[in-house]
Amino acid sequence: MKYEHQDLEVEFLVPERGRGNDRPVRIDRLGINAQALRFLSILEGYTIEVSHGGVTVCLPEPSAYVLHKFIIARRRAKKEKEERDLLAAKEIGEFILKEEVQQARLRKIFAEWPRKWQQKVLQSARTESRELYDFLSDI
Repeated sequence: MKYEHQDLEVEFLVPERGRGNDRPVRIDRLGINAQALRFLSILEGYTIEVSHGGVTVCLPEPSAYVLHKFIIARRRAKKEKEERDLLAAKEIGEFILKEEVQQARLRKIFAEWPRKWQQKVLQSARTESRELYDFLSDI
């Protein structure tokens, strides 16, 4: 579920297991419904803490976010969501390539993944960003 306020948007996500389905997952303890998302472990496994205005939040590392978007984009049922995911992956990914520390992080995360996941990323990157494709295919 997504909860929106003029200053904040919160979406509750849980990892999708097995075959999955389109129904929300009920979390009784919190009294909410969460959306199951495939490959969520990518975002959970690579995080950073960011502080702003006295609030600290845990966010996915930019490199993990980019790779995740490349994987899930082609799985989207709605074309506009796929296009939005691919655009975000391309723009953030190409920005990451401008900084050595972020390049190293992208390389490390990508190299740790199963070959099947790497191939999914490369398939999307090939059509969306030659720069990212060339960088990742050398790993």
